[in-house]
Amino acid sequence: MTTLVQEGHEQIKTMQQLNLFFGSRSTSLHIVSIGFGYGGLEQYFHEQTGSHVHIYDSCEENCKRAQQFVQNGKPSAFSVHTTIPCGIEGTICVKGDDEKISCSILTDPQIDICKIDMKNKTEFILYQLLHAGYRPGLFYIRWDRHPDKFADAMICAGHLQQCGYILQAATGPWFVYRFVDDCAYEYCSWARTDCANPLFQTYEEIIRTRILALK
Repeated sequence: MTTLVQEGHEQIKTMQQLNLFFGSRSTSLHIVSIGFGYGGLEQYFHEQTGSHVHIYDSCEENCKRAQQFVQNGKPSAFSVHTTIPCGIEGTICVKGDDEKISCSILTDPQIDICKIDMKNKTEFILYQLLHAGYRPGLFYIRWDRHPDKFADAMICAGHLQQCGYILQAATGPWFVYRFVDDCAYEYCSWARTDCANPLFQTYEEIIRTRILALK
């Protein structure tokens, strides 16, 4: 069963009962929201699971709105951080974006739910989290550049779905990915020099073997 969560003027299709997905762990999840928009998803995460939600944003204006959102709601359910968690520490400028962001190293052992809504920085942040070894059960990603139309988003989204995630829902720019622990990169050897694409070649060999076995 699915439901629509309102995030400003946009809607996000997601699970109607998020707590059932995580079962008995739902009240002690580590939920990370990178980039604050309107608070719709953050409110949904807390209401569905009862877990604390960590909001990260290095934009001063967004942090102020996030603080106001927390004060107007349930302060004990949310916390606002003024840095972006990733695998590096310091102030950086992402290519193609003049706005600098303050980064911090995330030391938590795991992330259960991760939302990313950072214009021009989505791919950078996603790569950093994956490179650091994090595999959230659910990714809520707002692609400001559609994966079917822009190469940088296309490569990033493709990588995500090759390293253990499936696309569960897509509504406008919002994509929801679920981790199924099925990494396609592990199916082949990346040291092969006898083909153009080791992954495709391995698939072809597997299919050919199975067809021959049926004869």
